[in-house]
Amino acid sequence: MNNLDATALSNDVSNTLQPVRPMGASRASLGVLLLGAALSTGCGEPGTSLQTRPADAKEQGLSSLPATCQEIRTADPTAIDGEYTLYIGGDAKKPWTAWCYDMADTPREYLSVPSGTNYSQYTVGGYTSGSSVRTYYAKVRIDPVTLRVSVADQTFAQSTGSLNHGGTLVTSMPYGVAMSCDSTASGVASIDLTGTPFAVVPDDFSLGGNSPDGTTTYGADGRMVNLTGGGYCGWNSWAPAYNPFNQTGGDPLHLEYRDAPVCKGQTAPGAYWQQYTFDSLSLDVDTSSCGFSEAPLYFASIGGTGYHWQTTGATSIISPTATGFRVIVRSPSSVTPAFASQYGWHLNWQATPNNVRQPSLCTGQTAPGATNWQPYGSEGLYLDVDTTACDFSTAPLYFTSLGGLDGHWKTTGATSIYEPTATGFRVYVWYRGNSITPAAANQLGWHLNWRAQPDGLRQSWNCTGRTTQGSTSWQQYTSDSLYVDVSTSGCAASGEPVTSIGGTSEQWGLTGATSIYSPTPTGFRIYVRYPGSTLTPSLANQRGWHLNWNRR
Repeated sequence: MNNLDATALSNDVSNTLQPVRPMGASRASLGVLLLGAALSTGCGEPGTSLQTRPADAKEQGLSSLPATCQEIRTADPTAIDGEYTLYIGGDAKKPWTAWCYDMADTPREYLSVPSGTNYSQYTVGGYTSGSSVRTYYAKVRIDPVTLRVSVADQTFAQSTGSLNHGGTLVTSMPYGVAMSCDSTASGVASIDLTGTPFAVVPDDFSLGGNSPDGTTTYGADGRMVNLTGGGYCGWNSWAPAYNPFNQTGGDPLHLEYRDAPVCKGQTAPGAYWQQYTFDSLSLDVDTSSCGFSEAPLYFASIGGTGYHWQTTGATSIISPTATGFRVIVRSPSSVTPAFASQYGWHLNWQATPNNVRQPSLCTGQTAPGATNWQPYGSEGLYLDVDTTACDFSTAPLYFTSLGGLDGHWKTTGATSIYEPTATGFRVYVWYRGNSITPAAANQLGWHLNWRAQPDGLRQSWNCTGRTTQGSTSWQQYTSDSLYVDVSTSGCAASGEPVTSIGGTSEQWGLTGATSIYSPTPTGFRIYVRYPGSTLTPSLANQRGWHLNWNRR
């Protein structure tokens, strides 16, 4: 790798702007969690926030959080069919919105799903005659204890078409089946659990029948599964299965409870960069495939094969909407779209709803235009972020991005975490070479998006980790830069990571901590640079510099 030339910062600035102060006043504790069950009001997505019980819940006889519709009916025999908030295992941190059906007799739980994208199809042709049979599902029956789906339950399903299968009339299809009898994988099926806190367990589908063929494609962290299947006759479905048509099948499909929806993506290496100024490029990122109804919180890192470690702006979010956002990336010298293309620059991004309160994911945002920025020298600001509502018992890993209208893409520090605790953290933002005040920052709409996750997560779709504070294996690169190889061994998620850098001093002046190099299934490398300063591995560890990471 080669170095780009950069104008060195004066020693006076480097020495006077040293964010090492303590966090300040301690934060209030969350208090007592309210227990209870509530009729859904349709506010927010299920699984994205804790929902508290209405005032009359105790009058209904509920002394703990309900896990089943039967518990609600037992407490209140007059309860009617409709949406209710249930809690997996009675856990306040695992709410979901259930449709309780047949409350007057034998209550059953159903999960509402997007009706247009949940279907199974037996495609006509070959051995069969008639018309293709497709069944659409608006709700699927789920066991709230085992989280198994009753694939044959078609209480909230509609079917079209009919075909003859060896003398048997087929008029409907169970949930999660793609089937045909034309010696091709022309059968199709779609499972779409977006907007719910559930995902399909990996590897829950298999091919069956005579000369079977087909594909299974997982997406959206397991919340979407697309199937093709067929043969002569053959299918792609849950197992075990035999001629899975009409209302056959028990409860073989497994779901698992997950955090609020997190959508991720990556722009094409080297593509779509536009000239902004002589030393900066802009990139518009399309996130429409996520299906958000309002602007989520965006977090990012920048990937490539060279030079991107000395840029700023990749984690500064501009014009966020439900379908995309913009970043402006600034280089210490002139840069062109052709240069970015040559070195494969691309953006790795993750999007999640605001105000998520889940065991392994908590999110928030300071108020745009009214963030409590505090002055720190003429070119700097700091901000204390309160995460008390997350209810963590120990300090999680914090990941951040800086939102605003303009100017924030020229700063450093927003992804540098200071004094992390279970209830908050601090960031310092350096507007190099420019004066900045809290009033000016709010006029520019600067605000912090943040995400908190426990360290050491090893989920099939989501892993977190950090290098060891005080003994990270930093290596010398140049006199003012270091690199570190980060191991993500044991993590099944393979996406390029989103990162932040922790420490006790000076990390706010670094570039490179969110620039990903050489990603593999088991790790990646970053280079960090502090222009105008001399860096050594021992100094970095003396300052406690370490890398936090999340792969999805």
